[in-house]
Amino acid sequence: MVGSLPQRELCEARVRLLDLGRTTALRSQAVYHAVAECAGADDPPTLCILHPDRPYVSIGYHQDAAREIDLDYCRSRGIPVIRRRVGGGAVLLDADQLFFHLLLPHKRLAALGLTRRFDERYARLAAPAIAAYRALGVPAAFRPVNDIHVDGRKIGGTGAADIEECFVFVGSMMLAFDHALMARVLRFADEGMRREVQRSIERYVTSLEQLCGEKPDLAMVHDALLAGFCKELTVELEPGHLSSVEASKAAELEALFASEDWLNRITWSRERPRALAINCAVRYLEALTTNGVTVAVRVVEGAVDSVRVGGAADGAEVATLTRKLIAAAGA
Repeated sequence: MVGSLPQRELCEARVRLLDLGRTTALRSQAVYHAVAECAGADDPPTLCILHPDRPYVSIGYHQDAAREIDLDYCRSRGIPVIRRRVGGGAVLLDADQLFFHLLLPHKRLAALGLTRRFDERYARLAAPAIAAYRALGVPAAFRPVNDIHVDGRKIGGTGAADIEECFVFVGSMMLAFDHALMARVLRFADEGMRREVQRSIERYVTSLEQLCGEKPDLAMVHDALLAGFCKELTVELEPGHLSSVEASKAAELEALFASEDWLNRITWSRERPRALAINCAVRYLEALTTNGVTVAVRVVEGAVDSVRVGGAADGAEVATLTRKLIAAAGA
């Protein structure tokens, strides 16, 4: 366990706290999935807090791993790639990020003031992390759909999914961030595109280290986050542990998440555009011409910012593909 547990005299709900500390990459994903899969309708909410012991890549439930990630590079560097059951895009996770996973049986949602709409839940459930950032001197704010940002730069992402009887909300506190490694683990046919994406990540993603001038103490961030949950959700956190059933399920899921079958369970047609989000306001849409040339459109604040063509290609085909990407972006 890192740090201490804040106490409150008044609360609307009791939440079991699984303060896991430093964990392996597989366990960091398996535990909260296991709790969600084992939860009964009348069980109390659970909050998992942890940080992984090394860098790994987490891909969204619906992503094509081979299309999104340079799997050969990750294998050569010992960087695990793990498919989660929460949607969204590929993210680089490491020991300089503190993760929280809030697991809420559906019957408990109303008690915490959560509506049926996912987009409305994001703002309320991101509030604890935002409060923690502000307590640490960083003026973070919520940016729809699901970003925590400071002056237009992402400092924390969140995600959500329904898993069995639970609504699952996940997020992170970013003490530091390796922009170059994030760009490197992604798959690009065009190295020029990788360099451009890295510049975008450096411009639009930040961390406590960058904003404060030094990386803060993990225990301090941990305590601020727990205090944020207690204050913003008006809950009392009770230290707990995995049940034998949950522990068994977590071990089962670690084996599943390590398997090639799970990693490669989804493939997309090359004709389907690839979407890469830097934050809620900046994203790329990418597709290939018939002779394999990459065309990428960058969208910033809902408008086309740039178009990149990664080689020699038929001008008419590039123009048609660019229009298709712009339409897909809704820009």
